[in-house]
Amino acid sequence: MSFEAEKSSPDTSSREPVFNLPTVVIVLILLMIALQLVMAFGSEEWATTLLLDWSFIPARLSAALGLDPLGALQLANGGPLTGDDAVVMQFLTKEDSVRPWTVFTYAVLHGSWEHLFLNIVWLAAFGAPLARRIGSERFLMLFGLSVTGGAALHFALNWYDAMPLIGASAGIAGVMASAALFMFQPGSPLARSTFSGEPEVHPPALRLNEVWHDRRVMWFLGLWLGMNFLTGVFSLTPGDAVNIAWEAHLGGFITGFFAFRSFDPWS
Repeated sequence: MSFEAEKSSPDTSSREPVFNLPTVVIVLILLMIALQLVMAFGSEEWATTLLLDWSFIPARLSAALGLDPLGALQLANGGPLTGDDAVVMQFLTKEDSVRPWTVFTYAVLHGSWEHLFLNIVWLAAFGAPLARRIGSERFLMLFGLSVTGGAALHFALNWYDAMPLIGASAGIAGVMASAALFMFQPGSPLARSTFSGEPEVHPPALRLNEVWHDRRVMWFLGLWLGMNFLTGVFSLTPGDAVNIAWEAHLGGFITGFFAFRSFDPWS
């Protein structure tokens, strides 16, 4: 996927790409868009089936592990569940299949076009330089590991929750944390690797004990953590009909931050 713009030179036949994304990033974006089209414009049955089969639902995993999410939720509510809440919870806790793939697949579903668009922007901005640095296969593994880390922390803090968790934010948070370790290094500006055709430069990434001495990285990390805190407290993500949790964002960010050097061939 590339968009072209004319140079300032009078020769309008000469063009250069100004937004050229790696194939792996394009595929992820197209997959998310395709599934959002199904969720938004497909039949209600398709949308419901996709949500139940692909979203990550902590209560379903809790029931499979022998916990009692229904009892915990009733205790938290101060009494038995009623109406649709009771029907949904009983359905989830009585299912035979735990659907282990949902620790990955929840990341390609979104609750609204607004949230999908925001994730596409962040994935394009930070995923492109990361994919070019570590390659498509390692990028997918690191992205998937961050997605799993997000699901794990969300489950640990919400193990009785029956609300579906969806959205690529945990994976993107891991991508952003990984990019923070090299994007401020001399010779590797994020804008150059994302938006122009200049040759890639891959300086060694910061070691973890060096991060605390780099003010730019610390400002970036602090800004991200602050935004994530505000999102969790004030629910700043617009238009979401289902749970896009700050715990998943934080879990993905921590995973990407500490796992990056294991995937980086230039460190």
